[in-house]
Parts: sequence; C-alpha cells; structure tokens
Amino acid sequence: KLVVCVSRWVDHRGAVLMLDCMGISLTIPPGALESTRRELISLTLVWDLNDGPKLTEKQGLVSPVVHCGPHGLTLKRPCTLTYKHCAFEPTLVSTWTSETHLFGDKKWRMLCKKRDADRQCSFLGDECIVRLNHFSLYTSIMTAEDGGVVRKWLQMVPFAYALRDGRFYEVRVYLLNNTPCALQFARYKEGELGGRQCNAEKLLLFEGDGSNLKLELTTLCEGWTNTDAPKEDVQFVQLWHNLCPYASFCFQRDNPTVSDISLTIAGQCTWPSDAQNSSRPGSSRSTMPSSEKDPNSSQMGTPLLGLPGPRVPRIPHPLRMKLQMLLDARSTLGNDWRAFAGKLNLDHCIRWLETQPSPMAILLDRFEEEGRTVQDLGCLLYQMERLDAAATVTDHL
Repeated sequence: KLVVCVSRWVDHRGAVLMLDCMGISLTIPPGALESTRRELISLTLVWDLNDGPKLTEKQGLVSPVVHCGPHGLTLKRPCTLTYKHCAFEPTLVSTWTSETHLFGDKKWRMLCKKRDADRQCSFLGDECIVRLNHFSLYTSIMTAEDGGVVRKWLQMVPFAYALRDGRFYEVRVYLLNNTPCALQFARYKEGELGGRQCNAEKLLLFEGDGSNLKLELTTLCEGWTNTDAPKEDVQFVQLWHNLCPYASFCFQRDNPTVSDISLTIAGQCTWPSDAQNSSRPGSSRSTMPSSEKDPNSSQMGTPLLGLPGPRVPRIPHPLRMKLQMLLDARSTLGNDWRAFAGKLNLDHCIRWLETQPSPMAILLDRFEEEGRTVQDLGCLLYQMERLDAAATVTDHL
C-alpha cells in the first residue's frame, strides 16, 4: 500500500503532526490523553486509489484519504484534523469515515456535513476541519443535490522526460484534484520513471454534469510532428472520482538541428455523444498553453500562471510596487523572489522567471489567482524572514 506517514510519541501535553507539502495536519490539545499515558500517534496520507469510498456519478471525491492512528484510540478532548479540498461549493461537501484498520476492508459512512448543528465539520475556503474524539480513516465527498450543479477545481499538470538527442518525445498531461497531495502523487509517480513536471499547473473549474474532458494539441513548433491523435478524451468518472488520469501526446523530431520543442494543449469539457441533451451549453472550458523545453536548459518556456477567467486584484497597486522593489532585488540570504516562488511551489519556474523584467510581479499575480488575501501575504513574508516586506504589508492593512 502506497502511503505517506508521520508519527511521534504524544503525552498529556498534546502535539501537532503535519505532513509537509501535503496540506494535512493533526492537532492534539493538552489534556486529550491521560496524564499517565503516552501514545505513538500517526498521521497517514493514503495514496492507494482503491481505498476511497465507492462513489456514484453524483458523488465526487474532493479530498485525500487520511488515516489517524492508532486505530480506535479514544480521546478525552477532541483533536482537530485539517486537510485540503477542491470543491467549488463547500456547502455540498460532507466528511466520511471508515471505522476500520488502514489495511482492512473499508466500510465508509457519512460522518458529518457543513450544515450539521453539532459543527463537527467545518469547510473554510479550501480546507476541511474535522473534530475527532477517536481515530480512524477520513475523507470528503461532494454530492449533487436534486437539479443542482456541482463543480470542483482540477489542475492540469504536464510532465515529460528531459529532451535528449533521440527522435521521439512524449508529454503527459495529468488531470488531478486541486489539492497539494494530488500534485505530489503525480510527481512521485513520474519521478519513479524519470519524468519531471515541465511547466506550472493550470487550474480548470470542472462541472459534475457527466462531461468528458477533451485535450487537444492546437499548436506545435516547426521541426516536430505529432505521431498520434492530436485529441484525447479523458472520461468523466476518472476525473470526478479522482483516479488521477493523464493524456499522452507523442512527437517525432523531423529536423535533427532542432534543440527544443514548443507546443500548446487546450482542454475543453464535452458532453458525451450518447447522452441526453448532447448540445447542453455551459460546460467548463480552459486553455492550457505549454512551452516545453529541456528542463535542464536555461530556458523553461512560459509557465502556466493563470486561472480561467479574469483576475480580480486583491493587492493594492502601491503595495505591489513596493514589494516588487524589495523582493526583485537579490538577497545574499536567498529570501527574495526566489524564496517567494518556493512558497508557491514554483521552484521549477525560477530559471524562466530570471529572464523576466519583474519576477515578483508575476508571482504576485499567481498569489492573487490562488485566492489568497493580503493578510496571507504578510504571514508568508514573515515566514521568509523578510520583516521589512512584512511590515510594508502591515502598514497597508
């Protein structure tokens, strides 16, 4: 079973367990355990795609499967489990549990939903917060109401091997839940085979209406030929149930003097031809431009830094100008725009950003597109130990 796990000994003083880069944490308050008791507490992300609940087409998986252990441990005070979700309408999300061991057969049932009076579950923005009195397996599901439309955020992420002297090249575009752990799962799978993420992820608002997602190669630079079909359909159920599918595009080098490749892949939702209302309007659409070059070269092409639709500014213009002036300048400690890029999981774009007039301007655009606030910006700068920039943000609040 493929899992990511952290564990530590905990006593009556409590503790916090976190899975780095996964957006998952478990907070055990003081007094949750008896003063004479000491337990080895574990927090586990389950990457086995067969361990989730059996879903209908009206149900979409919007979060990871998380295990808190030891299984069945009862606490004197409730602890708090936090993990990310990708639902567009959090009011339609519910948390499910399986009162079974991590390696046993699962028996999933609904534990709580946002509208419950006991407030055992909270769904704030992109986070699920669950208050637990005992440990087991947990995940979150979004369910369509009668006649209603449900949507969730997907991320389209391209991977490839380094561009070498051979004639053939392949780009694989993964369609994932927009959660940190889904992206890390794809990076892990590709890393085992030598693949690397070759451009930044692109977000797509995907509608749970039964539509498949069509990926189409729309442009390709000279010197290369597409060797297979330029279009590929990704099935609705694979996307809605978060089975981490990908589409593959293969290319042949026609000109041996060409040293790089540039291409554009567009994604569009399509209603299945055998379904009713085949001309149904209003499907989600997104275009993913991708310039792909050798990841080991000095140029990475144009990273995908945009959300669908227009950007809504959240950072005042005067503040943006001050932050660009402070962070575009290189710091000997490295806590400049490069560290900011790392906080946004865009380390792979640094070499491309170095070629831009203002790397920080692009990164602030990305920060806004993720829906973060000016307060979040101040906290992030404080974590980078840029107290001057953090104070500048505070002055504008």
